[in-house]
Amino acid sequence: MNKKEVMTSRERFLAASRGLPVDRMPVFYWLNPHGCCKLIARYQNYKGWFWNIGVHLMWTLFHKTGELNAPYLFRLMPLGMEFYTYNVAAEYAFQLGSDMGMFQHSTPYRFARLGFQDGHVVFKDVYGVTRSMGSGIYQDMHSAPIKSVDDLKTYKFPNLKDESRYNIFRKMRRKYPDKCLASEVFGAFDLPEESLFGTERYLTMLMDYPEEMQAFLKRWIDNEINVVRNSVKAGVDLIFIADDYGYNNRTFLSPRMWKTMIYPHLKSLIDAAHEAGVPAVLHSCGYQMTLLDFYVEAGLDMLHSNRWPVMIWPLPMPGMAIN
Repeated sequence: MNKKEVMTSRERFLAASRGLPVDRMPVFYWLNPHGCCKLIARYQNYKGWFWNIGVHLMWTLFHKTGELNAPYLFRLMPLGMEFYTYNVAAEYAFQLGSDMGMFQHSTPYRFARLGFQDGHVVFKDVYGVTRSMGSGIYQDMHSAPIKSVDDLKTYKFPNLKDESRYNIFRKMRRKYPDKCLASEVFGAFDLPEESLFGTERYLTMLMDYPEEMQAFLKRWIDNEINVVRNSVKAGVDLIFIADDYGYNNRTFLSPRMWKTMIYPHLKSLIDAAHEAGVPAVLHSCGYQMTLLDFYVEAGLDMLHSNRWPVMIWPLPMPGMAIN
């Protein structure tokens, strides 16, 4: 197949995911709220007067009062951009030239609940996790919904079959017909480990209650498969599976344990994406080398990993050398 002289962003990304020729390397910018604020204030204005003015003000207050050492309110303010709508950073990435934009179902301003707890602004997300900002700039888990093995049976899963949760994709498809749209889906490790349980509790329960944990994780992935199907129905081009697996020099779990406890759930998400007719991308930070063969075996189309220079690699990757 010959590459087209000029491809749309959508054509470019989808061709690359299938290992086909492209007119140039596709680009993906994934911006956090504070980084997005800095770029808008110092590099290129946002094409929208409300957020452009607001972001310049937020960045000035954050920067001039010490950035990471800024008062709580000024560190918190840029996150309002994310709470109101997850789309500001992704749309700005399009304005910077990104070929792909990654969006989330259940936009926070509609499906999350704000409140105050222990002197902090907190919000409860769609998964029942209470989040707040600590000493940095990210919203960490403030209160985990699962604290014991009994909670595995009573955990209330969100209704991810509700089509209104996916209106953001319909809106973006109409607005950006030539851009590649991705839907973020959560795997069986990172979000449950970090937010539903807390790391120590999650890892301990994997060892102490393996059957109960596997039953729970299957229910978790079955519910996330609703995100896959409804996102594609709403117009997305690929599924972006978020599931970090490693430290800088090794994986969190041994390869044998990962293959037994996590791999089947990853494969279920990949299969669901393929059944819906779109490629699957895995975002996974950290060391990946011992898992690459499993990714190929599972049929993963592309890998996005921060262990290397931040790129998305099409799979399989014959003869690729990675330091």
